[in-house]
Amino acid sequence: MYIAPHVNALYAQIRNRALIQYFSPYLSADMRKMAAAFNTTVLALEDELMQLILDGQIQARIDSHNKVSFVNVLSCFVVCSSLHQIVT
Repeated sequence: MYIAPHVNALYAQIRNRALIQYFSPYLSADMRKMAAAFNTTVLALEDELMQLILDGQIQARIDSHNKVSFVNVLSCFVVCSSLHQIVT
């Protein structure tokens, strides 16, 4: 009946959706810039992205040394091929 017990879960889902949408148009993303955009630390962002990758919500890998996230090229190819088949 009340939203208060659900606020943390809703916030987490909204944030995850925002992270996915931010990352989706890129083949790579600088996690320093992404952390600044999401007002968080690079380490916290890396943990959030890692969880999204493990949950299968983002098909990517993380270069922890250079603080860059990369889309898995094979999954991008599959998605792009699927979209091409739908359009044609």
